[in-house]
Amino acid sequence: MAEDEQPAEPTGEQVEQETGSDGQEEPAAATPRKDVAADKQKGGHTQSERKAVYNTFLGSVNMGGSMLGFGEGGAGGDGESGTGTSATGRLSPTLVEAACACYIAPEEPYEAAREALLDDRVVALVGAAGIGKRTGSVVLLREILGGDHPPIISLAPSATLDELRKRDYERGYGYAVFDRTGDRRALLAPKDDKADTGWADSDHGWQSVSEKVHEAGAYLVVTTGPAAGRPPEAVRHVTWERPALAEVLRKRLDAGVHEEKLTAMVALLPEECAMADLVRVAQRVSAGSEPVDAVNDVLDQSGRREVRLWFDRAPSRREILDVTTLAFVTGVGDRAFEICRDLLERSLSEVWPAPRPAKKPAEETHLQQDRAERLSEDGLIRFVRDNTTGWPHRTLAFREDSYRRYVLEELSERFRSAFWDAVKGWLDQLVVLREFSVDVAAGLALLSYTTFDEINYSYLEPWSLGENGWEGQVAAAYVLWFMSLDEALGPVALRTAEWWAGQGSTPQRLTAILAFQGELGIRYPTAAAKRLWQLLVQQNQLSEVAANAFGDFFAALVSAREKVGNVVKQLRSQLDDAQKTGKGRLRYELTLVAIVSVLWTRAPRTGNPASMEYLRDNPDRRQMIAEMWAAVLRYRPYRHDGLIALLDALNSLERLSGANAEHDARALGDALGAALPVHEHEPFKRDFTNLIESSRKKPPRAAALTKVLLAALDRASKTF
Repeated sequence: MAEDEQPAEPTGEQVEQETGSDGQEEPAAATPRKDVAADKQKGGHTQSERKAVYNTFLGSVNMGGSMLGFGEGGAGGDGESGTGTSATGRLSPTLVEAACACYIAPEEPYEAAREALLDDRVVALVGAAGIGKRTGSVVLLREILGGDHPPIISLAPSATLDELRKRDYERGYGYAVFDRTGDRRALLAPKDDKADTGWADSDHGWQSVSEKVHEAGAYLVVTTGPAAGRPPEAVRHVTWERPALAEVLRKRLDAGVHEEKLTAMVALLPEECAMADLVRVAQRVSAGSEPVDAVNDVLDQSGRREVRLWFDRAPSRREILDVTTLAFVTGVGDRAFEICRDLLERSLSEVWPAPRPAKKPAEETHLQQDRAERLSEDGLIRFVRDNTTGWPHRTLAFREDSYRRYVLEELSERFRSAFWDAVKGWLDQLVVLREFSVDVAAGLALLSYTTFDEINYSYLEPWSLGENGWEGQVAAAYVLWFMSLDEALGPVALRTAEWWAGQGSTPQRLTAILAFQGELGIRYPTAAAKRLWQLLVQQNQLSEVAANAFGDFFAALVSAREKVGNVVKQLRSQLDDAQKTGKGRLRYELTLVAIVSVLWTRAPRTGNPASMEYLRDNPDRRQMIAEMWAAVLRYRPYRHDGLIALLDALNSLERLSGANAEHDARALGDALGAALPVHEHEPFKRDFTNLIESSRKKPPRAAALTKVLLAALDRASKTF
């Protein structure tokens, strides 16, 4: 299965190692879909509540637009190119061509890496973010593989050496692990203050990976950041270098560019300019922009400078409270803003009281014009009028959207722990209110650029542990979702969720399930499917929750049009492998719970059954979906759920297929007829007809389509 990275099912040993304190709990009876009777006790919240979490996030993000402040989506940390929404899977030919176009290689590192790849078939590129390791990896693999569209597969950045050793490699394929977090000790043990940030990879582990790749006839390039100590010697770790800025610009710009103009551009750029930013600057200059304008547009140096100068003039306590509030609460009106700001002021007063005036203030003769002063010409805040909803209102915003990140950076660099203790107490209150959770999460994700350790310690750990209740767990998942949207922060978000899922407490594992069924799962679908399955097969109090999460995960992938096939293949293959009786019965039931959830769930953006949107776009997978449906229909405890899901699916065909609705209903009937044993045809038709009869108070729009499906089933019966 070359194009999509396939999730390997965890072995019994792996599951046992990662169950933590929950591994010995008694298995719970599997219950599908929304009707999870014990869900409040076992997972904290029902499936519909967890689904609402994702819908809330989608709505807030869609309204927020540019407020996110994250880099362009794509293939990762160096930011030179993108793979679309998903960070894993086969790189598109367009991406590979874009990476190789006008590429300037750092001569010595490139040759050393090329030699290592030819000799050993595995090489690691080591260096800071933004120096071109990612593009260098793609160019190396394309050169060695040859051809116009060489198959290059991006693997998850959290891949451990053991996972790299166990996976299957295709002959003649290239594989890349961008921004690998892997086995770094600090990420594996975030709670350990004494954790070593050096290399945790073993020579033996690397040797095993190298042998596996070599035997398969494939190639593997891994990029990673620098670490203390000596790297393992079993695979060559090449220290990557940033190519000279002038050379990159000269290659990217028109051949006739004057040397003076080139020199002026280099002088405007910071020495550590990321290669992705450098490329965007060159593109703007080639399109006709002046170098100064191009640099300012891409790097926003003027915006960063304006925010810094504002802080340099020592703004008042009130002004600091205003910009801090807006950094975490955006797009709200004056009243909501002032309520939040007052809560922050109260929290700050408890740990850092305002100094008392030296002498008694004069009697107030006028009211202070707080709102007018907040919107002063030399301030950072403006208001935006909006009448798009038909209800005229105004909201507060920064003068430039990019100010939000710069304000957070300046606050982090300028104020002591007492200030941040107050901010933490304040944010703990806001997330409980739910209304501000998405904004708070976006602010924390932006702040994690500067100080992820603090974000992890003060927010992600306690919130994921449930110290702020379900609302805090939702907010923790939101933070990881926002981080996953960024190229540099995505691998860290993935590793954090994997830690919760593998070594965390029960509340943390529930938080991980929530994180994987949303934006983080879209970004890293294979890793998400693997972790959800691990939590399902552990057969403890979260098994049902993990099984039901497959539905929301599937729907999220369908809406994003990303790697849905892997989830379908995984669940379909588990039906064949699971035992229907004896010790394997519960696992079989949990697999059916996951399948029922997939068949029941609706796409978050459209409200249509996600399974039917998937079939509309992937008609070649119709038989596989029909086989999953047949398995549910044959298992009597879940048969009614399967019948209702099927009726719902037929009701959606008119909207989804239009003029082809009858054709698609007939095709689904043919596939279902082939998937169901002959002796199940008549009972199915009887039960499905009875369900339709009982629904006549609200006649289904799919009455005609139901007849088409049943007629197809009749034809299938006659062929046996």
